[in-house]
Amino acid sequence: MTGEIKRTSAGQRIGVLTRMSFFQAFLRKRMIGIALFMLIPIVITIIWMIKVDDAKPLEEFSGLFIVLYLHILIPLVTLIMGVNLFHSEFRDKTISYLLIRPLPRWGVYLGKVLGLVVAELLVVLPSVAITFFLMMSKGEESGYIGNLFGFILMTCLGILTYSLFFILLGLKFKRPMLIGLVVAFFWEKTVSVLSTTIAKFTILHHLLSIGNKIINVEGFGMSGEETSPKTALIILMVMITVFSALSIRILNRKEIS
Repeated sequence: MTGEIKRTSAGQRIGVLTRMSFFQAFLRKRMIGIALFMLIPIVITIIWMIKVDDAKPLEEFSGLFIVLYLHILIPLVTLIMGVNLFHSEFRDKTISYLLIRPLPRWGVYLGKVLGLVVAELLVVLPSVAITFFLMMSKGEESGYIGNLFGFILMTCLGILTYSLFFILLGLKFKRPMLIGLVVAFFWEKTVSVLSTTIAKFTILHHLLSIGNKIINVEGFGMSGEETSPKTALIILMVMITVFSALSIRILNRKEIS
């Protein structure tokens, strides 16, 4: 009975920390800039709707989703938000207010990560959905809702995996933003399109492999060797687990100064 009460209390404390982390992430000034970035695909779509008559909306959206969301916006949002989740707390020496709470450090990690990921999803997913429906309104294609769920799944997986990776960088390195920029806009963007095995060491390759199966567009951005969607999903889950485990390990070893 006592153990049950303790577990419930820990769950409540994690929930409180999740809400705090969400509002801390969602109400920061940098979120205004991120929200403006999320308007870019919508503006491009409106211009496209005005200028294009003979349209293939699903193919057009797929291309826009790969080029803008997967290659630029999702890595950018998760980099800006994820790197600073713990890095800024240690830099400003405010982390002590969190770590002295009657909550294990894995609970602190879980609460802050959940709040951050929810905030990121609430910024990115509306942009994806609005852009998708605007483009679909230009054509007469039917059965496209299933494809929307595919794009949403890829967005959620991308945000979660990239966020956890950049959070790990923020915990491990003194200059995580520079390393994150290299990974997000050189390694991921360049290596993922190579027709070699090394492409499988990128998050983007596995996201595209999943999309190539669930999105009803031939090829769906795959220019190299494809990984089966089941294997790609398993690899992403392994990445998520490893990034989280390493971050918690580092957080447990951090000393409060």
